[in-house]
Amino acid sequence: MQNPSEPEATYRQKGNKQYTGYVVNTVEARDEEKDLSMIIHCEQQPNTTSDVELGSNALDAELDGVTTIANDGAYYSAEAVEKAQARDIEMGFSALTGKKTPEERLGVNEFSLDESNHINACPAGFTPQSSAYNEEKQIYTAKFAKEHCNRCFLFDCCPVKEQKKANHISFTAKTRQADICRARMGEGHFRELAAFRAGVEGVPSVFRRRYRIDDLPVRGLNRSRTWVACKRMAYNFKAFYDYCRRIAKQGEAIAFLSHFSRRFFGLTSFFGSKFAYCR
Repeated sequence: MQNPSEPEATYRQKGNKQYTGYVVNTVEARDEEKDLSMIIHCEQQPNTTSDVELGSNALDAELDGVTTIANDGAYYSAEAVEKAQARDIEMGFSALTGKKTPEERLGVNEFSLDESNHINACPAGFTPQSSAYNEEKQIYTAKFAKEHCNRCFLFDCCPVKEQKKANHISFTAKTRQADICRARMGEGHFRELAAFRAGVEGVPSVFRRRYRIDDLPVRGLNRSRTWVACKRMAYNFKAFYDYCRRIAKQGEAIAFLSHFSRRFFGLTSFFGSKFAYCR
């Protein structure tokens, strides 16, 4: 039953478990040179809020200095990728949800496009007889000569569909973007990002064990957000304090004080984020 004193809390079933309450999404930035991580964005919403929406909201936040974000696959959406590209942020995903392209079949990202978004070549390099792009629906279509397809060594794994007069291919911009991301996931750089992203799982664990985020002494979304913000500050302070202790032991206390004073007097940025990852 819904608690009348907690009207914003929502019910959600995930897997075999049932939840009532809120969901917290965090973006933690990591500076490898300083061995320092801090939460630079934290959002709390009713727990029926999708991961896609939370990930998109994170891209609207202040992410100064962030060049790469490593995400869980549930955060993927074509709109989020486009939004990140507009901000010159590279997106990496550990896995993608939804229907996957069979391993033996080529992705539609293998078809090349010209400047007007028309398909100008298939994966084997053949030019289509005709091609079109529906800008409103963002759909790419093309027709290829049957004699080219019949002697193509990639025909058995090509997504082109056979028709009477000419073979046909049609796909959306979202499908193409998803296939691009799946293809990149196999690259070394993106495999490293996927492995690196697993480290953020420690954030909710610390929030639960040390800061008892599941047992807030208040009700209501706004009050809960205030408490979560305080716990975020405590988390960041602890990380910063540990960093201070490390550099003090290394005999760099003077350098630290210099950086610290410059940060508050606006002379330079103390915490330059290299990349971030989402929970």
